[in-house]
Amino acid sequence: MQENDKILKEIIQQAVSRGYFAIDEYPGLRLTIQQFKDLGQNLTQKGIPIHSYQQDKSLNKTQAIDIINSLRKGVVPSTNLDNFTVGRNDLLSKVNKNLQEVGYDKSIVRFINADLGQGKTHLLYLLREFAFEQGFAVSLVTLNQQESPLHKFLEVYHKIMWGIRTKEQTARPALDNILDRWLNLMRDKSPEQVKRLIQRIPDNVKNVLVAYHTVTNPISPNRFDQQKILKFLSGEKIYVKDLKRMQIDLRITENNALPMLGIMAELFRHLGFKGIVVFFDEAEAIHSLSYYSHQEKAYKNLLQIIDQSRQFPSCYFVYSTTPSFFDNYFSFWPRNQKINADDIYELTPLTKDELYDLAKKIFAIHCSAYTWKPSSKIEPSLKKISDVGSSKRVGDFVRGIVSFFDEKKNEYRR
Repeated sequence: MQENDKILKEIIQQAVSRGYFAIDEYPGLRLTIQQFKDLGQNLTQKGIPIHSYQQDKSLNKTQAIDIINSLRKGVVPSTNLDNFTVGRNDLLSKVNKNLQEVGYDKSIVRFINADLGQGKTHLLYLLREFAFEQGFAVSLVTLNQQESPLHKFLEVYHKIMWGIRTKEQTARPALDNILDRWLNLMRDKSPEQVKRLIQRIPDNVKNVLVAYHTVTNPISPNRFDQQKILKFLSGEKIYVKDLKRMQIDLRITENNALPMLGIMAELFRHLGFKGIVVFFDEAEAIHSLSYYSHQEKAYKNLLQIIDQSRQFPSCYFVYSTTPSFFDNYFSFWPRNQKINADDIYELTPLTKDELYDLAKKIFAIHCSAYTWKPSSKIEPSLKKISDVGSSKRVGDFVRGIVSFFDEKKNEYRR
């Protein structure tokens, strides 16, 4: 009994250090029912989430086919990524700790450093699912010159707002749903409770919420004006006459877009969300922008996000980039604004063993998708392919392994 108590103490210490507890990391653990209850209570009291990063969710046939079809095309599926993720537990642990802090009214900015082809887009969609499970609203923005250039932050803000998704609404913009839920919450509160909830919201933003309340009135809703307000809140240009008619005196600009995001995070917290998570996926390196002035502005905007985010809570920013970014940013930032090494999460290449595990996971999904049972001789083939795959980009490896399974599936069906 004393030995088990010692083991429990060590497990709790490890969980506090990691920021999570995953039962599948202790396959030989043998405890009584009461000891499991005590362990759960201890973890809960310390705010440690009980989760399994390695436990696969069961997939139905349609989900399995969707995943394989995406992987075959070289496209990252938007859901169920934990079913074929390997080698990222340490990074997930760090992100989990960050999210816990953000949930307690803190704002954090982190960077992911990954060479091209190492799976950073896969990771961001995995982290998006992870943040959903932790109770956050999430926006994933791909940065490029054409649609969301970082040197035009108002356009990026627009992408952030229209990109917001929730666990319940992952396939389409969730901004209108969130605002509707917020208004319904206000209608259910007493005047005193409403006053306390909105006291931190600037008056000009309150005017926007009042206008939205008016146009969504159940008795005489105005869907046309509702869409205008949603577009306005997302940074789109709206005629001044329309804003005046709705008694909105706020103007969202490059200078106040970031504080607006903080205000929206405050509204989300009223609804039970822990805050907003924004993932930036750098599809085009800042230093590759055509004009030097655009490069300079983009780097300054990123620095502005880091500096201003400290002024408003409940926001978590993750900027995913390549090693070349860290070779160039310091030319545009003040010397005292160097990025700390602890703020950079390295996405290391998968090892041969991890690629083998990845192949087996995809193998299981492929079998679920097409209901086939190949010969056990396929296992050595997976090992050989994984050994060779360590010299490839992980995306190329995945497409190759899916192609291999497609071929074998047809072969064994004949």
